[in-house]
Amino acid sequence: MKKLILLPFLTLIFVSSSCRKNYSCTCTTNLTEPGYVPYQTATVQKIDGNVTKKKATKICTNTAIQMEANTRLIFNDDVKVETSCSIQENQ
Repeated sequence: MKKLILLPFLTLIFVSSSCRKNYSCTCTTNLTEPGYVPYQTATVQKIDGNVTKKKATKICTNTAIQMEANTRLIFNDDVKVETSCSIQENQ
């Protein structure tokens, strides 16, 4: 009887842990201003802990929004700032 109760519990733990992986967020920021050569910079931010792909995507999207907002604070309104991020699965 104990084996019948323990087996589904162990299966649930295995299935839930297999969905979680290590991800990192790769972000690219483009700066353009009329009369100047465009500038591009890339950053890679590791996402701590094992998370699902859905949560990693949400973290990465929020990172892009925050990075763009922070970069806009540094430059004047003439500089166009665009930041995009994508998730990468760590090996």
